[in-house]
Amino acid sequence: MDVDAPSIESPGGAPGAPRGRAGGARGRRASAWHGVPVDMRDGVRRGARVLLPCYLAVLLFALLAPSARTPSASVGWLGRALERLGAPEQLLEPSRVEFLANVAILVPAVVLGAVVWAAPSWRDWTAYGFVFSGGVEVVQALLLEERSATYVDVVANTLGALVGGLLVAVVRRRPGAVSH
Repeated sequence: MDVDAPSIESPGGAPGAPRGRAGGARGRRASAWHGVPVDMRDGVRRGARVLLPCYLAVLLFALLAPSARTPSASVGWLGRALERLGAPEQLLEPSRVEFLANVAILVPAVVLGAVVWAAPSWRDWTAYGFVFSGGVEVVQALLLEERSATYVDVVANTLGALVGGLLVAVVRRRPGAVSH
């Protein structure tokens, strides 16, 4: 057998080489996986592949429920929680609490998505968040009489996608990160 030929142990690379992409950082984004064993990386990705659809299902239920009762109750609960945590009075205005909730609701989806699909940049995730949010607001406007579609929700959700994308970008660029 040729020493440089790919082996069963390490597809696409030299025998004994770690699994995954070989080569340097040419044209590839930094990875948050520096020093993490391959088995753990695979486990995190598998977990994200399970959690992402579950999170998106709950998210779509909340965003596309025919009644505004669940989202309104969530804003009230979040406002009370922020008040107990000592948030400033100006932040406790219900419209501001709703804006913060709409920002926060897309951050986990973007982070989980970035674990599953490493290639999209923070700009891509921001654009995906804008399109997703715009789509939800169109559905609310056209099909859900009790819901109100607003531009503010699109802005807040897009901001949430940006925050999630930037969080991922910061983790990927931390010192010691290697290409994947």
